[in-house]
Amino acid sequence: MGRDDAAIAAERDRADAYFQATFDTLYTPGSVEAFGVDPRNEYRAYFISGMRVPPEGFVVRDGGFRADLSNGGFVVFGDYNIKVIKPGGGPDPDPIIIHYESADPIFETPTGLFFLCRLSSDDFEDFGGGLAQGISSPKILADGRVVANIRNILTFPGLGFDAQQ
Repeated sequence: MGRDDAAIAAERDRADAYFQATFDTLYTPGSVEAFGVDPRNEYRAYFISGMRVPPEGFVVRDGGFRADLSNGGFVVFGDYNIKVIKPGGGPDPDPIIIHYESADPIFETPTGLFFLCRLSSDDFEDFGGGLAQGISSPKILADGRVVANIRNILTFPGLGFDAQQ
């Protein structure tokens, strides 16, 4: 994301405040930890409405802060940074930045992690608010590496939380 130490500390404070306000007694203030999805997972966006996405997709860089909760779940607060490639060469457009934050705790199950996050985007064409709903099925390989099959659907505008009455 190109943040310096001060910007990272400010983002950590934002995550801490969000977890305190949203998950109250389940969250221990100050217990956030930085995380990033390993690029070897090949996390990619294959479809974006109104855009021409190449068959190999756009690389999704995903990271932020997470915290364990007292009920055995965990929560996340971070950003998707989608590296858009301009077809035919020339300078690439700015990445698409979409902020996410857990709407509910995430629990590990034998088949994977299921998650629901609120989304916001002030930049690229102002997507506005939305929802991310997905699953990640991590596996540990014989050599100790962790790989995951991630499926995530981002919907703008969000339904449910942001639906108009």
